[in-house]
Amino acid sequence: MKRILLIVLIFILSFANSQFVYANDIEDKWIALTQEAMGLVNKGDYKGAAFSAEKALKIAEDNFEAEPYVMAGSRRILAEIYTVQNKLEEAELLYNKALTGFKQSPEDNQAEIAICLNGLGQNYRLRERYTEAEPFYIKALAIRKELFGTNHQEVAIVLNNLGSLYQDMGKYEKAESFFKQSLAIKEKAKAPNSYSIGITLNNLGMVYKTKGDYANAELFYTRALTEYEKARGSESLAVAMCLNNLGDLYVAMANYDKAEPFYKRSLTIKEKLGGSNTISFATGLNNLAELYKRQGNYIQAEMLYTKSLSICNDILGNNNLLVATIYDNLAEIYRINKKYAKAESLLKLSLDIKEQKLPSNHPDIGKSLNNIALLYYVTGDYDKAEPLYKQALSILEKSLGKSHQEVATTMNNLAILYTAKGDYVRAEVLYKQSWAIYKKGQISGYPDLANSLTSLGDLYLDKKNYSQTELFYNRALSVCEKELGSNHVVVAKCLNKLALVHKNKGNYEEARSLYERSLLIREKAFGLDSLYVASNLNNLGLICKLQSDYNQAELFYKKSLDILLNNLEEDNPKVIVTQKNLITLYRKMNLNVKADILEARIKSISKVNQ
Repeated sequence: MKRILLIVLIFILSFANSQFVYANDIEDKWIALTQEAMGLVNKGDYKGAAFSAEKALKIAEDNFEAEPYVMAGSRRILAEIYTVQNKLEEAELLYNKALTGFKQSPEDNQAEIAICLNGLGQNYRLRERYTEAEPFYIKALAIRKELFGTNHQEVAIVLNNLGSLYQDMGKYEKAESFFKQSLAIKEKAKAPNSYSIGITLNNLGMVYKTKGDYANAELFYTRALTEYEKARGSESLAVAMCLNNLGDLYVAMANYDKAEPFYKRSLTIKEKLGGSNTISFATGLNNLAELYKRQGNYIQAEMLYTKSLSICNDILGNNNLLVATIYDNLAEIYRINKKYAKAESLLKLSLDIKEQKLPSNHPDIGKSLNNIALLYYVTGDYDKAEPLYKQALSILEKSLGKSHQEVATTMNNLAILYTAKGDYVRAEVLYKQSWAIYKKGQISGYPDLANSLTSLGDLYLDKKNYSQTELFYNRALSVCEKELGSNHVVVAKCLNKLALVHKNKGNYEEARSLYERSLLIREKAFGLDSLYVASNLNNLGLICKLQSDYNQAELFYKKSLDILLNNLEEDNPKVIVTQKNLITLYRKMNLNVKADILEARIKSISKVNQ
């Protein structure tokens, strides 16, 4: 999740060279309001700070028109406060006016000009206008190096901001380099600023997480948290942000129990400091929803995603990268719950936003293409899925490198598609390539390793190599049980796959036991009227029929059919398949009247639809 890092720089005003003398009460009032604004900034009261700064600027505009330096100073301070408040268009206007004022002033204002240039760089970066932001940062960096030398804190600030820009652009190697330069300067300072050091440590943590280097990410996030707490105490927005980032990291590592308390502590701090209608709070809700989704708590996840999306739409509008991220997340919930039309709509909206806002080879575009391809695969539209997977793979390899786990995931997905199409040669090549990436990256848990193991099992299942299939499915089950617990919905999916293998091998009792265990998990997770439950009941009916336990088979089939008819139309293929299973069973049981009634029902539905 992207977060906003803002550094509010205190502007020091001097009247030593003023050519005009103003009434002391006006001058004193202006100075008092300016100092009050900056004091409120330091306390985190940006609304109060903006009010005081606006009053100070009004006094400057009414009384100090002949002093462009003073006017520029007031405008620059208010621009910085507006930036914190996400009033970015107003801030841009003030920065440009301030920049003009500093250039017109007879004093040497290069330091203030650099602040405005840096501020404009930040402004455009936060508005996702990355190509416009870069030259402002570079000009600010050049001025500060000339003024202060290459090892000054002011230089470190712009280096950090350039690192953030390149990170947002997906240029992670470049971002890491700038962050490291910034950190080295900050740590060597005579009086190190813990808060500023924390910012760069946190940024490096994000880069390492994106690159899949979780050990370094945890190290730098933890160091950042220590510096933030040292600087601001245990309940600042910076601490909340860092706690949230640690939660994100533990989710990526599939350490869900460790992630949840970090997310909840972060949300508590955010709500206490800023209320529950801020972008920061919405981001926290989104991340906690992601955790619940990974844990299989889809109802709670959908509720939190929807709440987060509502807040972001109100504040940012519907054409923002953060909104796109939430679209992706909510779409995945819809896909899992088989609401495919809703999922496709959100995924396409997300891709459209990313293609407008990001470079064409950005990894987030690759991930969006992968997500849309996955949806088409799930719905059986293989011809649409394949070119999207290939396009996603090309982008991810270029942006992240050929050994990144995102590359392996898309490779694995394309291999699954080839398996479904019966192209086993190309599928096996991709499976082995993705497996090599996972092993090289020492990825040991869910979802990546488990998905790879399952996919290899699927390949051998299609080739009717049941011993190899069982081996890989069992390994996938072990990984999922270890990482997710024995009652997770993903575990239920693994159990179903193993049951299918045992059915094909003629081990009906083992298959039945596995299907029954899976059924209990799905009933608890999705409810008794879920399509997932209907699928399990149908499978159990089939096993019971093979065991000649016809009465129990009938019971399972009828329960499955009731659920399907509660959720689907009568002409749905799943309804028809279950009815045909019942007809076959009734023929076995010599209950031909019941079989004839069902056959007539299917024929009447077919005629209506002709």
